[in-house]
Amino acid sequence: MNKKYQVVKGFRDIFPPESFLFWQAEKLAREIFARFGYAEILLPVLESQELFSRSIGADTDIVAKEMFVVPDKKGQNLVLRPEATASVVRAYVEGLAQKGSAKLFYYGPMFRYERPQKGRYRQFWQIGAEAIGYAGPGVDAELLLLLDLFFKDLGLKDISIRLNSLGCKICRPAYREALVKYLKSNESALCEECKRRLETNPLRVLDCKNEACKAVTKNAPSPSAFLCPDCATHFAGLRKLLDRQKLVYQLDDQLVRGLDYYTRTVFEFQAPTGLGAQNAVVGGGRYDDLVEELGGNPTPAIGFALGVERLALLLSEKISEAELLAGPEAFLVFSGEKAYAFAFKLLFALRAAGLFADMALDEPLRSLRSQLKLADKLKSKAALIVGEDELSGKIFNLKLLGSGKELKLDHETLQRVAKVDWEEMKSHLSQPGFVYAGKEYEQALVQNQGLLKLLKIYLHELERQEE
Repeated sequence: MNKKYQVVKGFRDIFPPESFLFWQAEKLAREIFARFGYAEILLPVLESQELFSRSIGADTDIVAKEMFVVPDKKGQNLVLRPEATASVVRAYVEGLAQKGSAKLFYYGPMFRYERPQKGRYRQFWQIGAEAIGYAGPGVDAELLLLLDLFFKDLGLKDISIRLNSLGCKICRPAYREALVKYLKSNESALCEECKRRLETNPLRVLDCKNEACKAVTKNAPSPSAFLCPDCATHFAGLRKLLDRQKLVYQLDDQLVRGLDYYTRTVFEFQAPTGLGAQNAVVGGGRYDDLVEELGGNPTPAIGFALGVERLALLLSEKISEAELLAGPEAFLVFSGEKAYAFAFKLLFALRAAGLFADMALDEPLRSLRSQLKLADKLKSKAALIVGEDELSGKIFNLKLLGSGKELKLDHETLQRVAKVDWEEMKSHLSQPGFVYAGKEYEQALVQNQGLLKLLKIYLHELERQEE
């Protein structure tokens, strides 16, 4: 017996229906990004290791412990990208900076060698956006409002927003000094990892999930007390814009984000349940110094990254598998070789017209009963019966599988119904005198539109037989 291969530890295959959740999130994100003026950038998966050690920070867990390093044949260390912001900035400096500001979004896999847990894998998918070349608080508000719209359109209305300002390179040193002084006075209560961070990156102590460390940092100095006038004005301007839009958010002095490049605004969108201790679905903020750090001119910027696996977990609690795996609008059931040939041709005509249709493609001798069972298994809405009688008499014979009702039309009736113009019908329905009957009525009209299309294409293919 040949060797059976398994997926690499920490990686996984994403099967339906979960893959449909990924697709749904990506589709909506693309629609909303387009409305907000963000264009897609396609990035390489491999980058120079130095790109991330310089941007994220050599003392971060990502750089110190979690990168997949791939030495090339010349001895240079490449890495599978652990995040995309540094890649976007590298691409901007290399190919877009001369054009000025840019609003970009991306979708794709990232890689970190960390312990797998719920919603976290060594290959994980992110949707993100970066606005480069924008200094004021308006674009900060834009991204927060974009995300709020995205979650609401997905039906996730209980996501909370956490907001903070970390200051800039002018005012942060004073805050860092006060924070270190406070943490050193409580050093004995910190975990070993945070004792190390105290020397290398003290702001990361605020991000620790250890309960003892959280008890210490609860009373740590607030960064808002140390903001310089420019940073204070920027943060106040952002809050004013959000308040005007009635966006609900919470100020959180403990929110720092885990990467060194953040300045001023930082934010998270958090789920109340479903993700365990790590409940952030989106994280982001400003990185006004990063473009210059990576070889460009001083250029302000802000962005976010959204974890698609975590989003899929939340969506799976709200959307049933039946809703995700919607069956065909019509399953073609045939009887006999002539009917099989007609159904095969009809199938692709229906698909070309935009209808989701299916049939037992490779089994021309399959019984009617087993075909109907297959239609039920695929959750098809209807079964279109195509047999010798239907073809010779030009009869339309449709069985609605949910209710068991049948719709049978003779040739004359089929011709008359097929002449109905759907656009004309819609215009009549919008005229005074027609009463709007609610969402269920609207959904019924859409379903009837699909049925009308099916009728027309069926009649067309019947008549083509005679040519």
